[in-house]
Amino acid sequence: MAVHVRALLAVREDAASVETDLTDPAAALAPPDVSAVIDAAEPVCIVFGLVLSLAPARQAREVVAGYADVVAPGSCVAVSCGRCDDEALWVKLRKANTAADLYNHTLDEVAGCLADLELVPPVSVQLCHAVVTDSRQIHTLVHRRPVFRVF
Repeated sequence: MAVHVRALLAVREDAASVETDLTDPAAALAPPDVSAVIDAAEPVCIVFGLVLSLAPARQAREVVAGYADVVAPGSCVAVSCGRCDDEALWVKLRKANTAADLYNHTLDEVAGCLADLELVPPVSVQLCHAVVTDSRQIHTLVHRRPVFRVF
């Protein structure tokens, strides 16, 4: 993945990529390539796109808090985190993902990641549901109406 990202960024001067430990915000934001495109004195939006499912709840909270502590006032944090309430399907999903351990956080655990932050008014978003029928097929159903409210 990193090689692909570097190839895409080779022709851009307004973007950067860093290979580092996500759990170390200072290391992630310190490289010159990153500071060349992100002004630490200006607000930013940090997007945790499905990465919180790769850490236990306590560590996920610490990661979000760590980034929130080092960015400028006025910055935003956005999270997306998968959740599977079907235990049999969850077992299949965990077994299928061999790259890392997965954690099936509850809504309260995800909310805990944002506990020390000022929450903006709720926003409705559309969700896709992936339905695994066997190990070779994934079907996606897109809802036509808002089904989840960001808290």
